[in-house]
Amino acid sequence: MYSGSTPPPPPPPPASLTTVLDEATQQKVKDGLKDIKAVTVTFDGEKAVLAGEVTKADRMKIMQMLAAAKVKSDVSKLTDKK
Repeated sequence: MYSGSTPPPPPPPPASLTTVLDEATQQKVKDGLKDIKAVTVTFDGEKAVLAGEVTKADRMKIMQMLAAAKVKSDVSKLTDKK
């Protein structure tokens, strides 16, 4: 029982729990994108952040490759080629 005061907040999780994509997974993503020259990829924690101008066909390839690699991604910076 508490004596009227609120319990202390739980401690923050240790930094080691921050998920980062390992080198092999990052390389898999880079290899999957090497044929699509207009796309750049950076890694932010456990997420692949893609940017560039792509055709609809390339976008499909990218999404399939990311799904196969089981990588979370941010493709909001990918734009469609006109």
